[in-house]
Amino acid sequence: MGLVTGKPRKPEKVMQGVTDQQQQAVPAHVPSHRVFAFDHMNDARLTPDTHEGIMALAASAPPIFYAPQYCGHWVVTGYQECVDLSRDSEHLSTRRYNLFGADEPLVVFPMMLDPPEHTRFRAPVMQAFSPRATQSLEEHVQREAQLLVNGIKSQGRCDFVHDVAEMYSMKLFMRMTGMPLNLFDDFRHWVIRFFRTADDSERHNIYNAVWQAMTDIIEDRQQQRKDDVISRLIDASIEGRQPKKEELQRYCMQLFFGGLDTLVHALSHSFRRLAVEPEVQRQLAEDASLTGRAVDELLRLYGITTPLRIVVKDFNYQGIPFREGDMVMLHTPAANRDARVYSEPGRFRWDRTLPHLTFNSGPHTCPGAHLSRLEIKTMITAWLEHIPEFELAVDEMPQMHAGLVYAMDSLPLRW
Repeated sequence: MGLVTGKPRKPEKVMQGVTDQQQQAVPAHVPSHRVFAFDHMNDARLTPDTHEGIMALAASAPPIFYAPQYCGHWVVTGYQECVDLSRDSEHLSTRRYNLFGADEPLVVFPMMLDPPEHTRFRAPVMQAFSPRATQSLEEHVQREAQLLVNGIKSQGRCDFVHDVAEMYSMKLFMRMTGMPLNLFDDFRHWVIRFFRTADDSERHNIYNAVWQAMTDIIEDRQQQRKDDVISRLIDASIEGRQPKKEELQRYCMQLFFGGLDTLVHALSHSFRRLAVEPEVQRQLAEDASLTGRAVDELLRLYGITTPLRIVVKDFNYQGIPFREGDMVMLHTPAANRDARVYSEPGRFRWDRTLPHLTFNSGPHTCPGAHLSRLEIKTMITAWLEHIPEFELAVDEMPQMHAGLVYAMDSLPLRW
């Protein structure tokens, strides 16, 4: 279960045209024509619209390039390239999830495991989030969506991120896990601060607080089962045995940090697009059966995460040498807008047939994809039932930022 680390490499080439602060050594095996300056956190080309920015940037760069920023890493923006590499568990591992050259302090399940371990430990999550298990949550999802929309519709305006998406995501998480409602304010504060603070000590304290809260609920459910995901994980089977307590803790940390923030931003980006697409609003308000197709097109347009891999075995792909220790970013927001496979990639279209990569591809496809689609579809349906026409409340772009998660910080809407 030890984490995979890369071998130190002697720098032999340095990219020109980046600042002293950003300048990083480029390994000798990286072809010079593949080096492309890109700061995934603060690149000016990603403002004011992160997704339009990455689409334009990707169109001017190779589908696989090497960014010297941070500790240096490969960036994969091509659709087929992302598909191929996301399915390559022989050469690529998920056991490091940062670009700063440090090993992770904790392996969370099953995201940071590789086959065959990943296959074993993914099974309980697949059971807990199966379509049948998700169906039991559908009534609650619908109720929460209706309550939230009914609560704000008379106001005529809202900040969708804070007033709707964060509240909806947190309430559904509390219900799904069976967490006591008196922790709602704490959980909301933790998830917002964890993904926005630059203070490592604050992140560490939040991590410990979440770990303790999850431990408390696990211990409670081990004594008395309820109709929630944690109880289902406790009773799940890993090759004929129940998960151990430490394994359950790691599962729950994945649930908290892997699902809450992504739903908030998937919803927010979707509603931002709908706010500037009045014809799509009209079509959905008139025919709710179209909502499922709309959700997938919105998810394609607005990929949220940029999964990371570390190379554990030297290999070549498309003539490019990947070497042990290299970090690789699978840039699914860019791949979802690859003009080589999607015509008019920045437009909302009803006739797309190629699957998007927002939930990743291969063995690490998001196990909660079915639930996420349900949650987004339900909120769109409830919203348009009560607020059939709405628009952006400001002329400026909503506040967005890039990174490992393509986030939206504020979305003022009016109706």
